[in-house]
Amino acid sequence: MAEQGKEKDDFQIKIGAKADESVNCGQCQGQFPAAQRYAYKGKKGQTVYLCEKCHEAAEKAFREETQNPNLAKAAVVGSLAALAAGVAWYLFSVLTGYQIGYVAIGVGFLIGHAVIWGSGKKRGPSLQIISAVITVVTLLVSQYFLVLFYLREYLLEHSAEFPGYNGQWLFVSPFEPDVLKAMFSPIGLIIWGVGIYFAYSLPKARSI
Repeated sequence: MAEQGKEKDDFQIKIGAKADESVNCGQCQGQFPAAQRYAYKGKKGQTVYLCEKCHEAAEKAFREETQNPNLAKAAVVGSLAALAAGVAWYLFSVLTGYQIGYVAIGVGFLIGHAVIWGSGKKRGPSLQIISAVITVVTLLVSQYFLVLFYLREYLLEHSAEFPGYNGQWLFVSPFEPDVLKAMFSPIGLIIWGVGIYFAYSLPKARSI
């Protein structure tokens, strides 16, 4: 029984000694008792300590970051970025003959940052939804027009089988089974998911 009591006392002494140590604030670099620290994980996985003052300032900044976002401007700027990204993706595919699905990741990344910038550098759930919706629409529309382009190319290359076709642009319902099959593939959907994830997660409210 005496030995158990000694172990408990030793443990309490170690805790007390640790609490008396000093650490440096990762923001202001000032020293303060370890018992008063706020410990967080840094961007590279390292432990970062903040003093009370810097902790409160950081929390305040993150709270203000979600207040009064300009949703209308966020939607406009995000849509303009989507238009530029969609056109660039279409032209690249048409001019090179290659369809690189990983472009979808870049599209989501670009739209996410555009929405943040357009909102006044704000973040929050509303902006996440706007960013994700714009990205989904951009991917669907861009892929649809690419399918129409390649359909037109196919008909021209097989003109003997389609004598009545003279190269005019076609507008086929996107809900046609063959069009849907051409638009989506398992790997493509996974890549799209990553792009949409980027678009949705970038405007997420930050916290420490």
